[in-house]
Amino acid sequence: MAKRKKQLKTIKKIVTENVAMQDPKEYIDCNVYNMAKLFLNDSDLLALQKRYLAGGEGHGHFKLYLAEVMWDYFSEFRQKREYYIKNQNEVREILKMGAKKASEVAAPMIEKNKNCYGD
Repeated sequence: MAKRKKQLKTIKKIVTENVAMQDPKEYIDCNVYNMAKLFLNDSDLLALQKRYLAGGEGHGHFKLYLAEVMWDYFSEFRQKREYYIKNQNEVREILKMGAKKASEVAAPMIEKNKNCYGD
């Protein structure tokens, strides 16, 4: 939960225009909207645009929405990270396999260079 609070604290610091809550908001140059574009599909983005233009919500509402969108978007990655933190032996095996593959690819090239330039 501390990570979520830290994320929200950071998002709340995003600079936005000072517009009365009841007034429509411009979304095109809004930092919060432009960040949300990175995580939303077309229909959700259109719905967010309508919320901006309708008025009745402040930028704080959009910041909370962005925090939720980002939290949901990265949930799978957080789960994988927790899994690998708890399963360090599996991480070591993956790294060993990667090193073996890299060695298999690099060895012929290294040998070829040795033969070309002499050792």
